[in-house]
Formats: sequence, C-alpha cells, structure tokens
Amino acid sequence: MLRHFLFWMCLGFSSSLCAEPSAPALEPEVKSVPFNISLLGPISVQNVSYEKRDNYLCIGILHCGSRDLKGLGLSLASNTSSRDLKGVDIALGGNIVSGSGRGVMASFLFNWSGGDYIGLQLSSLNIIAGDDFKGAQVGFLANYASARTSGLQASFLLNILSRPDAEQVQSEATDDQHDEKDTISTVDDQSLALQFGLVNYSEQERTIPIGLINFVRGGRFDLGLSNSVFGYNRTDLAMGSEYFYTLLGFVSTGLNAHKSPTFHPSANGGVYSGFGLALPLVFLPHTFAKFEYFSSYAPTYYKADDGILRRLVIEYKLNPYFKLSGGVEHFSFHYGRHSRALRDETSTYEFTAGAAFNLLGWWR
Repeated sequence: MLRHFLFWMCLGFSSSLCAEPSAPALEPEVKSVPFNISLLGPISVQNVSYEKRDNYLCIGILHCGSRDLKGLGLSLASNTSSRDLKGVDIALGGNIVSGSGRGVMASFLFNWSGGDYIGLQLSSLNIIAGDDFKGAQVGFLANYASARTSGLQASFLLNILSRPDAEQVQSEATDDQHDEKDTISTVDDQSLALQFGLVNYSEQERTIPIGLINFVRGGRFDLGLSNSVFGYNRTDLAMGSEYFYTLLGFVSTGLNAHKSPTFHPSANGGVYSGFGLALPLVFLPHTFAKFEYFSSYAPTYYKADDGILRRLVIEYKLNPYFKLSGGVEHFSFHYGRHSRALRDETSTYEFTAGAAFNLLGWWR
C-alpha cells in the first residue's frame, strides 16, 4: 500500500521528489592552444575554439590574455594571465599575473603578480602581492612586495617590503573525532633581502638597505651626539638595519660655539654622508663593535679641510631606545693640507664618546 501511495505522489505532484541525485557538475576540461594571436582579449585565435585555454606563445597587438602562460607573451599594451605564469611576459604597457609566477616580467609601466613569485620583474613599478618572493625587482620608480623576500629590490626612488620575518599563522588539524581550527604557530623565516634606493622601507628585519633614508623593523634610526676630531661636536643620524646603516652627519655652529672663529664666514653648518657596519660581540651581551666611514667631511666648511673620517667605536645598548658608545676616530685630508682655521692642529686622531636615541625603538 505504501509503495502505491509513493508512486502516485511522485506522479501527481513533482517528479523531482523521486529523481535520482544528480552528479556534481564537472569543470570543463582545460584545453591548450599552443599559440595565440590576439588583437584584443576577446578577438583572438583561441576564442574560436575554447573558453578556457593555456598558451605557450601569446602575441597581442594591443593585449593578449591566457589562463596559464607556459612560454612567451608579447604585446604592445598588456599581457594578462588569469592564473599562473611560467615563462616570459614582455609588454610596453604592463603585465598582470593573477596567480603565481616563475620567470621574467618586463614592461615599461608596471608589473603585477598576485601570488608567489620566483624570478625577475623589470619595469617602472613592480608589485608582488603573494606570500613568498625569491628573485629581483628592478624598478625605475618603485618596488613593492608583501612577500617574505629572498633577493633584491632596486629603484631610483622607493622600495617597500611589507611582510615581517615572523608572522602569526592559523593552521587547521583534523582529528578522527573533531576538528581543531585555532592552533596558532609562529613561522620564523630566514629570508634575506637587499634594497637599493633613495628611500627603503622594510618590515623584514633581515634586510640590508643601501639608500639615503632607511626604515627597517628592528633596525636603527639613531639620533646621536658625539665629540669629533679637532675638538668639534657632531650629531649623527644612523638609518638602516642593526648591522648595516647609512649615516648623515651634522656639524653646526650651534653645537660648536667655542670653535666659531674657525668656521667659514659664509657657512652655518654642513651635512656629511657615510655608512656604518656593526658586529655583535658574542661575549658581551647588547654590545657591538662599529666601524663608521664618512667620505667627505670638512668640520670648518673650508674646502681645504675636506677629508675622510673613520671611526671605530664600541656601542652598548641600554634598552631598545638608548645607546652609549666610545672609541677612536681618525681624519685624513683629501688634499694633504688644511686651512688656516686648523693650522694649530697637529693630531688627526681623537678619542670619541657619545650617546644615541633610537627613534624607532618601539618597532620590534
């Protein structure tokens, strides 16, 4: 009786009630078009046959688009890959890869990769938005990477690394009886990045920045005051990583009132640039041996007093903000002579001592 009742229910009301469960829809098979010649994305050889496609050679008059490019892409305006790149993209305008990339992206305006990248980006503006980057970004204007970086960023203006070495990640573990989804672990990465540019910014502590202005997480942005050769006082700004940094030195009449007769009559101060290297002393905690070098230093602002200043000091870090240092420095004249302002100075060596305050001591 029940069987007859169900039969009439299915027949009278809806056949969908008793239909066999349908199999899940399968994604269309991805086809490969060995080469694609395109005027614009929709007007191309591959769109005659397939909706989804991989290309080995993609040539575009204005634009050429691929699902996965596994070879060479050439275009006057732009190349795009909706998934991954394994090869070379060259365009006058820009290149866009939505997924990961492995190879070379070269353009005049910009390159953008939405996933992990291994290789070279060469353009005015280069962007990597993935988690890992190994290779080089060479940009005329700027480079940006949100990835853990092992490699090089080089530009005339700005380089940015916005991912720290250690980050909090969430992992998911499945058990026979239950799921655990809130296990937090710390990933400590040992990536090493090198930055060349006018301004460098890095949230990755293992970074060596070479530029005029440098901001590095856990690094130095030390404003210091010390005595120098010939009895002059000097302020320094050290910017960079803990171990390599750029130096800007300032000698002003305000800090050297006792030396005012020796200054050039038309000068009130000067700025001098250099670099510094610091090595930790393993047998003394929080202590560094530092070598600092100024290539063009003239304390009196007279051209004849221009020379090279070298410093060798020991630095002790009291806390993330305050540091004390002491050592010796040596000055050598470029021209083998000096002005009348320094005519009574016979020694080019000086014991030096100073203190510094790290303006970015909170950024750890």
